[in-house]
Amino acid sequence: MDNSYNGATAETFPCYLLSVKVLQAQNIPSKDLLSASDCYVSLWLPSSSNIQTLTKTILNTRNPVWNESFNFLIQPAVKNMLELKLYDEDVVTKDDLIFTVVYDIAKLSPGDTVYENFILNCKDQASLEVEFKMGSISGDVERLISNNILVAREISCLEVQMDRWRNEECLKRHKNVELLVNESFEGAQKVTQDSEIFHFHCVKNWEPMLKVNRKSNWGNLSLDTAINSPGMSLKSLPEDKEAKVTFPLTLNEHLKFQLKVNNCLGPLDVRLGRDLCGAEQDFLHKRKNVVAAALQKVLKLDQELRGLKVPVVAVMATGGGVRAMSGLCGHLHALQKLNLLDCVTYITGTSGSTWAMTNLYEDADWSQKDLVGLIHKARKYITKRKSRAFSMDALKHYDMQLQQRVQEGHSVSFNDLWSLIIDRMFHDELNDFKLSNQRQAVSVGQNPLPIYMALNVKENSQSSFEFKEWCEFSPYEVGFPKYGGFIPSENFGSEFFMGRLMKKKPESKVCFLEGVWSNIFSLNLGDVWNALQNSYLLSQSPIPGKEKDDNKDSSLSENQSPGLKTVCFSPSNGFSNILNRVLTHRPIGKSTPNFLRGLQLHKDYYQDKTFAAWQGIKRSSTEMGKGKLDLTSFKSPYRMTNLTYTEDDFDKLLNLCDYNIQNNSELILQALQTAVERR
Repeated sequence: MDNSYNGATAETFPCYLLSVKVLQAQNIPSKDLLSASDCYVSLWLPSSSNIQTLTKTILNTRNPVWNESFNFLIQPAVKNMLELKLYDEDVVTKDDLIFTVVYDIAKLSPGDTVYENFILNCKDQASLEVEFKMGSISGDVERLISNNILVAREISCLEVQMDRWRNEECLKRHKNVELLVNESFEGAQKVTQDSEIFHFHCVKNWEPMLKVNRKSNWGNLSLDTAINSPGMSLKSLPEDKEAKVTFPLTLNEHLKFQLKVNNCLGPLDVRLGRDLCGAEQDFLHKRKNVVAAALQKVLKLDQELRGLKVPVVAVMATGGGVRAMSGLCGHLHALQKLNLLDCVTYITGTSGSTWAMTNLYEDADWSQKDLVGLIHKARKYITKRKSRAFSMDALKHYDMQLQQRVQEGHSVSFNDLWSLIIDRMFHDELNDFKLSNQRQAVSVGQNPLPIYMALNVKENSQSSFEFKEWCEFSPYEVGFPKYGGFIPSENFGSEFFMGRLMKKKPESKVCFLEGVWSNIFSLNLGDVWNALQNSYLLSQSPIPGKEKDDNKDSSLSENQSPGLKTVCFSPSNGFSNILNRVLTHRPIGKSTPNFLRGLQLHKDYYQDKTFAAWQGIKRSSTEMGKGKLDLTSFKSPYRMTNLTYTEDDFDKLLNLCDYNIQNNSELILQALQTAVERR
């Protein structure tokens, strides 16, 4: 590695030319009743381009022959997975997907020619024959920035300038013209008479093309009209030099532009690294002094704790709506009464527990004050009728807040409305408090550092049982520890590409994040079905231990990257496809711009050791009765759907949580003593 790069490393790697020749297919089952399939193959290598390429269509045969070659410029330092899809073309209806093959290019080495016969269907002996060649390219290198899990590639920026007066007459007659670079972050941008400059950001090593589209309106439809121009290859343009180009709109009308390609150098705006950010490390240094003093007092230590001798203690709160909110209040109050609250370095929470946490961190010195005030405040909101959250004044307030959010450039969903309703139910009047403002509450280590957890799932593809991962929010950063990708908390919701900030948006108010942290809308019907079948426990950690990799070849050397197993599968169809869509759809889920957009996986990401992918007080009889609370039945006052408790129910739950902490004080102290001894 040639240098350090903000927690990651930068290094230059050679590029290679991959040639994929689609030869033929055999015994392809027909999707039509009256004829054989009209077959074609799509090829998509997302690490090389975001555009799919297609073979020609071979009509009416079970054994189509193509013998067509396609070239991809690839970077072998990233994970390259080629997706081949076999379709049956239909003139009237949507083309039928017959089979999908996912092939790992890591199986190939420079100079290799590999022939693969993919068995698509054992029953019919359907197969697809493909030839792969890997060749070297002299002098073509690329600089990558990586933490050995994620990889940021070099990007370039195409600047397009338009002289309005030269194109004014042409644009008066053609209103629906757009510039398009499919491979870019921006995609298409509309050209108007007021337009002057456009920017397109692309992966430097791809083959981006600048094109001009003209849209024709037919009723309510907007159709692309082909322009007789092959487009302009951005790789053919010299760097940092202007080039004049002309694009035809009609036979006698042209648009004139000046183009310039610039390299996007400088540091990344996404931090790639598994270490803590500098601000959090500074917090830990300050918090250690508070924790050390508290531990010395409660453990009655003779000597001062210093440096590495001070353990890191975390309080981890679960979700569960109002029940979780009430429970966290009780637990923290008990820790404070036992003089243990100052021994805590972190407090993490999700869903309802975050509703209590956000109230806490509006006060910069909350843990140094008697938490009775917090409890009274929580009781007031939890026991109050929630109808005020649905009053006409409240609805007008929501509408105003959502309109403001749209004006700031944020997308709005039902989740944002739910966030405002939560805020109205459990907090004071809405203020402009933001997550980054909570830095004041940890500026000198006076309180534990809060970490809010949100569940990231895939839309319309899998249940949460099959795929889920945690995203962490702190006053300093938002990110995925799994991948080692983080951004400053004030940039969450802004748009990124390949590790660089493309479009800055105002930081969201904390209330809008509470809806994200609730996680309730990450569920789909498949999750509900799994829960009813007792095969999916909501309390189960989404990061089980690593499974054994049966595909790993133990004979490979340390420098070789084994390819993943080739996957061939047939898509579901008919009723099963409809059912799958219903079960996996999340109709009111919240989506935000992905700050890891464009970043690719390192070729050996799954081998990285840090990649966490899938790795006694005696009670009286009266008190015993108070501790027997119904927490699980459908009639329980503490069920997750109940957002209003009676004062008696609130006090019972609070006292139970308080008791559980105090009843286990000896065990907690023993654990702290053990932690100190191990340091």
